[in-house]
Amino acid sequence: MKRLLCLLGILLLCSCSDPAGVVKDAKMARYPDRTIGQAMEQSFSNGVWKSAAHPGGGRDVIFVGIITNATHHRAVKDFLAKAAQNPAAFTLPDGVAALKGEELAAALAKLTDDYWPAGSPVELIWSDAAGDGTYILKHMENASWSAFGLTQDMILQVIFAR
Repeated sequence: MKRLLCLLGILLLCSCSDPAGVVKDAKMARYPDRTIGQAMEQSFSNGVWKSAAHPGGGRDVIFVGIITNATHHRAVKDFLAKAAQNPAAFTLPDGVAALKGEELAAALAKLTDDYWPAGSPVELIWSDAAGDGTYILKHMENASWSAFGLTQDMILQVIFAR
């Protein structure tokens, strides 16, 4: 019985110090109402968390997942609402103004299909470079995010939106 309790204590201690668990259970200062793990679970499917040690100390926590249909639709809705509020902020390619009717509808459909496309992979990396347990979001990757020139703040607004 004593051995079982000791083993249980060791397992609890190990699980509490898991770097991926630390990041999943943490909250971002700008989004204090939910944990990072809750936001990732809501926005992405097939999520996998892992951690990797830096050669010189410190750790990275890596999340990989797939954009869900709900997240795609939420992102497109947000994009279109912002475009309607401030059309001057959105630069369109040459020739778009000349599009009419079905051509314009097709161009808009292509744009919204390519924006945060459902089924596309994402990778987010938090780093504790100093090895002190303080993780900072250092990398966010998705082909659509790069193609549309999205900033970290723009991406996080969609991920943490309800």
